[in-house]
Amino acid sequence: MAGVDIPSRMARDTRIWVQVPHNQHWPCRNEVRLVRPRESAPITTLRQFPCVHLPHCWLQLAPECTVDELVELADAMTCRQHPVTTLRHLQAAVTSSPGVKGIAKARTALRLACPGTDSIPETDLRLLLVRAGMPCPVVNLPIYDDFDRVLFWIDLAYEAAKTAIEYDGAIHVSDRRKMENDATRRRYLEDHGWRLITVTSADLVKNPVGIITSVRRALARPRS
Repeated sequence: MAGVDIPSRMARDTRIWVQVPHNQHWPCRNEVRLVRPRESAPITTLRQFPCVHLPHCWLQLAPECTVDELVELADAMTCRQHPVTTLRHLQAAVTSSPGVKGIAKARTALRLACPGTDSIPETDLRLLLVRAGMPCPVVNLPIYDDFDRVLFWIDLAYEAAKTAIEYDGAIHVSDRRKMENDATRRRYLEDHGWRLITVTSADLVKNPVGIITSVRRALARPRS
């Protein structure tokens, strides 16, 4: 309802989550997931419907999410375009709810979250690199022309090493204009001394070691 991308496993869960007082009896239904916090989370209005404040929604999901899923959600909620909250508000929700279930996972996820992303696969790619021992790359680094206008954003970048990592989803193949723009971007970056590493969904699933190796080699290359 908030227009936030969610992890694929969670997208398959069609239950409606309902917050109810912890000391009241409510009938159990397969299509409803009851949330019974000791202290009710703040309520707001979203598209004319009352709902739990979004940062607290994120926190209430913690018991049933993995750390990676919480990071994916946090990034999606604080994305570059049309964010629905901020990292500060997520941190405030965690700080104000020290005893809730899943709080340890939520704290870990916040340490890994990074505002300004564009997609969940970009988050997964960043987590892969960080867990391989590499520094956290800059997310959506803007590249400017000679008139200080943004030409494009690099998904993940190590600017000092002039290494760009781009995630290419299915749209990069099915959309001709996108393919042409990608070719122009690659040529521009290479002309200006960048190494561009392109990653696909198949790479993330089947060849994560290959991604890590390519990025390590790029970071280790002599500076021109």
